[in-house]
Amino acid sequence: MFALNCLPSTVDKALLAPGRFDLHLFVPPPDHPGRVQILSRLCFGSPVVPPSAPPGEDAEHGRHYDVFGVRVVPHLISLADVASNESQQGATGATLRSLCKQAALSAMRRHAATACEEEATPSAVPVLQQGDFDSAMAFQQRMMQAHSSLQQPLKT
Repeated sequence: MFALNCLPSTVDKALLAPGRFDLHLFVPPPDHPGRVQILSRLCFGSPVVPPSAPPGEDAEHGRHYDVFGVRVVPHLISLADVASNESQQGATGATLRSLCKQAALSAMRRHAATACEEEATPSAVPVLQQGDFDSAMAFQQRMMQAHSSLQQPLKT
């Protein structure tokens, strides 16, 4: 039998009784370089090159990346700054994926608001910016605070 849990403290003690699992393996959350690598893989994992681009074109000359339908241009964001934010200390890969998804949604909202305000034709694809990650981290902090307040025992 194989089991996985990112919160070992929540595992029922009966499951941890002798003979249930032969091996207990703890995998700690990634450190700063690990978080940067995970974010890099999530944001820059698969390059998207415009069809008109010559073969071998690099990031500074037209190559861009796509995360959840939002264009990511490498020089517009600093993944090291995102990974070093104190709210990301102890973040797992799933948490970082959620952060990227929230940042993409923030970029889409910003793009939609800008498109409604502009008379001219807006760009076809929203572009992820550092502020989108800041909004996503603020959203995550609000969700964590709400979750932790639900975990508090009721005072009578």
